[in-house]
Amino acid sequence: MSDTDDSSQASPRPFAWDRLPEELQLEVLSNLDYFTLKTVQRVSRKFRDFTESKRFDALLFREAPRPELLAKSKRIKLHPILQGVDFFGSSKDSAYYRDDFDEFNAFEFAAVNEYATSPACSRMSFDFNHRDFEFVGDPGILAVESGITTKHALDFLIAFWRSEIEAGWSMDMICEKVWCVASPPLTKVAT
Repeated sequence: MSDTDDSSQASPRPFAWDRLPEELQLEVLSNLDYFTLKTVQRVSRKFRDFTESKRFDALLFREAPRPELLAKSKRIKLHPILQGVDFFGSSKDSAYYRDDFDEFNAFEFAAVNEYATSPACSRMSFDFNHRDFEFVGDPGILAVESGITTKHALDFLIAFWRSEIEAGWSMDMICEKVWCVASPPLTKVAT
């Protein structure tokens, strides 16, 4: 390197993302799914700051319950953690969450403290929408005035399925019926 070579002191060209207007960056991020947003939060301080803004509260299940958000025609999303839990093989200390590659204890995720639905609700009933569950008992209504978190829903559903197993449903019978269904046998109605 010669004395006149300034290449080592030149500032690097900004990353293409940084050249986008902030509003466009926010728009791109707001189109990501829950798990991708959680990953993006760990990329940089700037991404973390973006995703910690109120704009992402609904997408990341952080928005507290407000009656005006629960209009009858509004689509309510169930937290992705709840969609991947095997309620039948879980216990009060471990909720087995399965993704495409592995199995984890959902209670170990920080997501258990996020709201169970978006928009969040304070009352939730559960309906098993598969014909093989027509004789399963009614789990009742879960109500938490401050808002139902993923942990509340996990505890409630795990306790319900434990009681069904004690009442005579065999674990093999439940697993056989559930794992043949293409979509999860659980839906929810929030009020």
